[in-house]
Amino acid sequence: MVQPVLMKEIMNQTIIKASIPELTKFPYASVIILILSPVLRAFFDSLACRFVVHFTSNIRSALAGLIYKKVLSLNITSQSNINAGRLISFISADLNQIGISLPYVFQIFLVPVQIFVPFGFIINETLLGMRAVKLSGLEKIFIEHIEAARKMQLNDIFFQTFWIQMMISTMRVTPSFVNSATIATYIFSKNIPQSLFAVEVQPTSLFLIMESFPFSFLAFQMQDLGAVITSMIRIRDFLILPELVKTDKKLPTNSDLAVEITNCSFGWGDPPEIPMTSEEREELELEQAKRKQQIMEQKEKIDQNLQQTNFLENISTQSVNQGSLTMVIGSVGSGKSSLGSVLIGDIELMNNEEQVEQNIKQNNEQKYSKLQSEQTKGEVRIDGSIAYCPQTAWINNNTVRGNITFGSKFSKKKYNDVVRVCALEPDFQALAAGDMTAIGEKGVNLSGGQKARIQLARAVYSDRDIYILDDPLSAVDAHVGKILFEECINGRLKGKTRLLITNQLQYIDQADNIILLRDKQIFAQGSTENLKNNGISFEEFIIKGSQQSGKEDKSGFKDNKQQRSTINNDDKEDKLIEDEKDQIKKEQEENVAKKILTEEEQDTGAVTWGSYFDYLFTLVPKWAIFFYLFSLAIVEVVTSFESWWIGVIGIETRYPTMSYNWKIVIYVLIGVAILLLNYVFVLVQSFSNKRSCKIIHNDLLNHVMKAPNSFFETTPLGRIVNRFSGDIVSNDQQLLMIYNWVIS
Repeated sequence: MVQPVLMKEIMNQTIIKASIPELTKFPYASVIILILSPVLRAFFDSLACRFVVHFTSNIRSALAGLIYKKVLSLNITSQSNINAGRLISFISADLNQIGISLPYVFQIFLVPVQIFVPFGFIINETLLGMRAVKLSGLEKIFIEHIEAARKMQLNDIFFQTFWIQMMISTMRVTPSFVNSATIATYIFSKNIPQSLFAVEVQPTSLFLIMESFPFSFLAFQMQDLGAVITSMIRIRDFLILPELVKTDKKLPTNSDLAVEITNCSFGWGDPPEIPMTSEEREELELEQAKRKQQIMEQKEKIDQNLQQTNFLENISTQSVNQGSLTMVIGSVGSGKSSLGSVLIGDIELMNNEEQVEQNIKQNNEQKYSKLQSEQTKGEVRIDGSIAYCPQTAWINNNTVRGNITFGSKFSKKKYNDVVRVCALEPDFQALAAGDMTAIGEKGVNLSGGQKARIQLARAVYSDRDIYILDDPLSAVDAHVGKILFEECINGRLKGKTRLLITNQLQYIDQADNIILLRDKQIFAQGSTENLKNNGISFEEFIIKGSQQSGKEDKSGFKDNKQQRSTINNDDKEDKLIEDEKDQIKKEQEENVAKKILTEEEQDTGAVTWGSYFDYLFTLVPKWAIFFYLFSLAIVEVVTSFESWWIGVIGIETRYPTMSYNWKIVIYVLIGVAILLLNYVFVLVQSFSNKRSCKIIHNDLLNHVMKAPNSFFETTPLGRIVNRFSGDIVSNDQQLLMIYNWVIS
């Protein structure tokens, strides 16, 4: 507010008092302060901006940390509703949007508007199954599906751009109308001479412009606030998903035991409530009103199915001793893998102490006496650190060595021994770059047996106290399985506590303890000799369990027979392995350049002019570039002409034949022209932005879909999804506005 006041003072000294020489004194102090005021304003604006940016960075970092921490604590049902694409969109799109928009939100507290949300789900699912898409020749079909979803978004982007630009144009022209009306009223009411126009009117005009300046950014601030709130709501919905119920770690009651489970029932936890839009909620309420009874009956059936399939009941272990080998055997669906998940905490203990006490408070009946509650409380006690190998191998987008060491300190002697006992040496010889060969997303360039052995090697290299191995032998042939069991599981890991989940019955005689599972309960447990003495036949147990569960699956028994006979034919197996090894080596040598992880390329320095022209060509066809730039120039020229015309009004010698009142009328008409030109240009911009968004997205999509398999094997999935989320969002929302500023 200093500038208008000082300008009026300077004009008074130099114009009004010029006719009285003795009163004329050049206002040096006012001029110096007027010159320094923009510098001081810039300095304090920079300090404020630095504080806001630092504050925003802290918020962004904190949210990123919360998201990563939340991922590691979600229960199974919550994980089923979250995919990699959604997680990446939180980090790339939402946090990026908060980082960009939050600094501007400090200026206002207004009701937000809804903004565009990236459609990462379709892109993510397509990229995850890219190998299958390409092998099936379905690229064109997937491109059509994605473009159809994108077309719906483009319509939203068009209307969003149109209304935002309309609001911006209205706010931009509003000061001109306010100035015109104020100046006309002021002049006609006071009958100010034209000679005093500059002294009386121009400072007032500056005051009005300064007062209207915050309103000119109202559209930006409303959009930014809406963007921040939308992103925060998405992140909040993720952060409130149900987590695993964590219990305090307790040591077994007997120091000889490594694992002790007592009277426990386990479940997956309550499924999370999936967020719905208002339209979806209205449709659901309407459907519930029509078919309330059917929905309730269906819900009861679903709840019953969940209770039947998701729980382990009355689980108690007796003799999982320190350093022992315990084999968990059971038919398909008996709960073998679930028992492994129990020990790593992925499945909740449904009758822990807190929940039992909660049941007692909710049910004040005598049957919930303290004595009985003590008997129904379940406890899981574990002594030692755990290494877990799930049935489906988890492979990171890294080198083979990186997947085995997995952040641990590299020891060559230890590493070589682990590779040997996991039978990976022949594979390293076949791979083009040995153990430094890059592994694609989810191990797409590895066989199932290779992934299983790399995962096992990772667990062995981690050097833990307890090893939970979920059927690691099923993914390899009998010859390699024999090596893994003798050299690794019962060799290097000898002395460690091992819980081996398997139906490989040829090894049961070497187990210290056997746990038999049926219908999600422990059917029997003890040593092999004791179970056989009790009349239990392991082959019949597995077959009978499969029949009772409605699955005529005798593959486990048949596989064991086949494996026993195959073990006696090692020479034949060796030949098959050698042939397979030669074939793998040949393929790897042909694709050696394709198996190295690619680094993400980034340009540094100033943006080239070619990039500006490339974007311009996406906005409008080449033949229309001149008209587009000309329309932009016309808007800027007319806007500048308005400021110049104010100076014309205050000088009598300029256009002396034109009356003072006509000059004021022309000033008002210029404001109307600016408004109309801005509205026309807004319409042009909206169509141009829609065209640009479509071209850039489709170009990116076609290049990705038509890329060879080697591209997806050497490029992390997150890097690709980031292009379709964060970068596409920036192109849809911000690039046009910034580009117009640059051109202006």
